[in-house]
Amino acid sequence: MSLWSAAQRSLKEFHWDREWLAYKFSRGFGRLRAQRLFGNMYAESLCATGKVVVQVEGSLHLGKRITFMGGMIPSVIRVAKGASLYIGDDCAFNYGVSFDVRSCVHIGKRCMFGSAVSVRDFVGAELCPTTLGDDVWVAHGASWEPGVCIGNGAVLAAGSFVVKDVPPGHLALGSPARTMDLKLTQNMP
Repeated sequence: MSLWSAAQRSLKEFHWDREWLAYKFSRGFGRLRAQRLFGNMYAESLCATGKVVVQVEGSLHLGKRITFMGGMIPSVIRVAKGASLYIGDDCAFNYGVSFDVRSCVHIGKRCMFGSAVSVRDFVGAELCPTTLGDDVWVAHGASWEPGVCIGNGAVLAAGSFVVKDVPPGHLALGSPARTMDLKLTQNMP
């Protein structure tokens, strides 16, 4: 191996190591921020790489390995007195996600939220508990009426407004949203 190729290889490895270190550094600071926001109870399993405003007077349960990503708009978590917010394991929230809970919101495991998604469980004075199943993907700016249940493996398209329950494995798109099955194959006779 020539000296030149050895130097090029070393430079490539350094570049990869630098990116890896930057990633680990960011995650480390995210965990410290999460510890400050949510207390020591969630320090090992929560990461907040962006600004998150937390106002909890009720019950908050966070699963393991949850990430709040940073961006232009801070994420907001508000849980009123007597209300409960449950977020399952391995969920990821992009910037600008807003939770306003006055009754009960339950989010399943492995859910992903795009930016600028708003989650609430009330309309005026009417309280309507909201449930999202496991493996749900909510794209940028999607929202739904309080009291709507979103099934396991469902996808809410960007900008959609869901007014009725979404069955498991379905795509909801449009405003008001229509649903369609996510299966790409049909059983033909």
